Amino acid sequence: MESLSYKELVKLAKVYPPLTPEEQEYLAVRAAQGDKAAEEKLILHNIRRLLYFVEVFTPGGPGRRHIPEDDARLRAINRWREFAPRSITPDDILSAAQFALLKAVRTYRPMPGTRMTFNRYANILIFREIQHMREKHERMPQPPYHDYTRSDGRPPKEPPLDAELPPEPPSPGEERAMAMVLFEHYAEKILSPEERARLRRILAGEEEADEGFLKAIGRKLQQAVPAEDWAFMASLLTGRD
Repeated sequence: MESLSYKELVKLAKVYPPLTPEEQEYLAVRAAQGDKAAEEKLILHNIRRLLYFVEVFTPGGPGRRHIPEDDARLRAINRWREFAPRSITPDDILSAAQFALLKAVRTYRPMPGTRMTFNRYANILIFREIQHMREKHERMPQPPYHDYTRSDGRPPKEPPLDAELPPEPPSPGEERAMAMVLFEHYAEKILSPEERARLRRILAGEEEADEGFLKAIGRKLQQAVPAEDWAFMASLLTGRD
């Protein structure tokens, strides 16, 4: 999906309503199997998710109207917005959310034995990408406060299904499942078939770990994998959190 403006996404959201969790999961599995039509449909029907993140997390923006005043999530979001760098704009939030949604669609795999669904996986990746963007802005000089209330269109009133914000942190089992999903995605692109096969045997305990081999694989992956994803995958190779 090419990068679209907020106004363009608002128009598209009116055409592509949210899917049910079951429909999301079905399309996510089909997309993981290489079905491009399912991938495109899943992205288009998740546009409201992107708009919701923009509305909720933009400092000085109009957000929060979908969340009851006594909800603990509202208090967490208020704290996030109150202390977020003033240099963050709606376009920054939207860009991070779009990037993470594409990553979620293209890397998701079912994770048996966990509560992880596509909805939850996408929310976690988007929230973490926004956090990563925020950390970059925290190192930048900050402009005077500005009210970013938008006049180029409003998000749909309905929040996306399963819009758990901020997402509940994944359990250790879910963290490892997510790390394995991302590892499989990048390993297929970066490592040779022989390297992937040997590494899988080591991770499964079927072959004794070779420290030199693991370090070489680690260096190879680290050079090509985004830093925020490498943090997950490194724990698989080193056994450390």
